Amino acid sequence: MTAAEFLQQLAANLQCLQEEERASAMAYYHEYFEEAGEENEMEAVERLGSPQSVAERIIMDVNAEGIALPPKSGAASYAYEPGAPTVQKDSTGRVILAIVLIILTFPFWIAIPIVWFTFVFLLVFLPFTFFASGIAAVIQSIFKCMTLNVAGGIWDLGGGLFLLGLTMLIWYPFVKLAWTMTKGFGKMCAGIFKFLCGKE
Repeated sequence: MTAAEFLQQLAANLQCLQEEERASAMAYYHEYFEEAGEENEMEAVERLGSPQSVAERIIMDVNAEGIALPPKSGAASYAYEPGAPTVQKDSTGRVILAIVLIILTFPFWIAIPIVWFTFVFLLVFLPFTFFASGIAAVIQSIFKCMTLNVAGGIWDLGGGLFLLGLTMLIWYPFVKLAWTMTKGFGKMCAGIFKFLCGKE
């Protein structure tokens, strides 16, 4: 097996990893073969083992939240052993920093959900209010006409129809904007959660 074939099969077996992790592993083995040289290509492939076994060890170490790449201290050290030293992703400092920032910026971030709820409530509530008011005005105009207050009835009818028409115009953009704000708020919360968990 040539180095190109090895790398091709390795990349195919690492498709389940995130792009950054896959690119990091592939870059390492590209560099490995470049340093080994064309004359030592076959020996280097044999030293590594099969692409499937190398991929399994990489995936295992990544799933354990560690990065395990063989040390570069000579040709023999390129063999990827399961016991190779790992560099763990330490998220403790990130969590501490996040907690400190949350405490220091408490008045700011506590206002974000309040503002979000207020805007979403208004965007959903206003069309409903206009619709209910329009229906009430139309019904009131009927009663006024029945009591011979035709002028007042016509006025209320016009106002009710105006409110119903306004409801038809604003309900879709208002609800869509409320949904967009809700999705944005959800993404922000998910991003904060990933940051605290140490996930990129």
